[in-house]
Amino acid sequence: MTHGMHEIDFDEEKVRIDDAWLDAAGVEERIGQAYAARQFVQVGKLGTALEALTHAVAGAQMVTMKLAPAQFAELEAQSRASGRTLGQVARERLFRNGPYTPNGNAAPPAEGLSAADLGLVPKRREDVYPAAP
Repeated sequence: MTHGMHEIDFDEEKVRIDDAWLDAAGVEERIGQAYAARQFVQVGKLGTALEALTHAVAGAQMVTMKLAPAQFAELEAQSRASGRTLGQVARERLFRNGPYTPNGNAAPPAEGLSAADLGLVPKRREDVYPAAP
């Protein structure tokens, strides 16, 4: 998920810097190294990344949902095949039709599964309020 200009992994509580995923302690270590090397522009960039990580993790909200066994099995299979966590796969699928991308950026709606297809909302009114006999 992108927070500002920084990509955040909410499951691992890490921020992507260059090609590495770092937790807060790793970013702080890099800040120390950059400071010791007098690379003050890098210190600023790393500080911004640390701030983005801290704010994103502190503001994250938890969602719990129940899925049909087939839906869960599909998410689990996609998670294993892609090497991503269930949370990452679920977020990607949940926000596929936007207004936000899985990274949290505003985006135009894309083709894909709707919330109804994911089982998050009923597809038809009759599914909730069946006709009386």
